[in-house]
Amino acid sequence: MEWVAQGVVCDGAKDCSDGSDECNSCVRGAFSSDDRVIRSFPLLMLCLVITLTIFLANGYNLVTIDYGPKTEDHVIVERFLKIVLIIHDMAMGVYLVSLLVANFYYYGHYCQEDGFWRASVFCQMLGVVFSLS
Repeated sequence: MEWVAQGVVCDGAKDCSDGSDECNSCVRGAFSSDDRVIRSFPLLMLCLVITLTIFLANGYNLVTIDYGPKTEDHVIVERFLKIVLIIHDMAMGVYLVSLLVANFYYYGHYCQEDGFWRASVFCQMLGVVFSLS
């Protein structure tokens, strides 16, 4: 264990080799904490419910679309728009599932992994998925 001066604790720079000086209840952000990506349990449960709803509702819609041969232009356009909407909704579901997985993966040690997580390709790809959905 290393000792650092009180003035350098929670200053945004890792002064200890393991970065533990930045993990003393330092404010990480509006949603994250020292030990979790999503600190609010109600928000975590809301994400889970929304994710399940997205996959169930859009899965049902994807299965019940009439894929039969239709020649009317409005039916073809309507089917196309439904499929595009389902794909974009499913992308949001993938985003939320990935965020929930990251929350459980980093549970208890998020503070030490915060910089790695935010700079990772996976986090950046989640940002792209979020933007596209």
